Amino acid sequence: MEWEIICGGNWVIENNIFVALQGALTYGCDYKQNTFVAKSGFSAPYGIIVNQYAKRPRHMGLEHYVGFDYGIMSDQKGGPSPVARNNVSYPTIPGVKFMRMRVM
Repeated sequence: MEWEIICGGNWVIENNIFVALQGALTYGCDYKQNTFVAKSGFSAPYGIIVNQYAKRPRHMGLEHYVGFDYGIMSDQKGGPSPVARNNVSYPTIPGVKFMRMRVM
């Protein structure tokens, strides 16, 4: 899988545009006001995945996801839950016009 960002630690990723097959795999970073665009012609399931071993709160706010089936997915197994606010997703699934999140 080709990731645009693999982020661990306490980084703040803010005000960027990313074009990739997948957006970001995070272990505990904050994302603010970014745009994630899926590469044309590829199946792009997730804009941001919160890794199962992430231990600190992640904040994802004012993000735009274009061309992903799901904007955010979390398979986190412990620690505080991720916080997602004011995100917009434009998925590849025809007729779906709302933010989709997958929590496992």
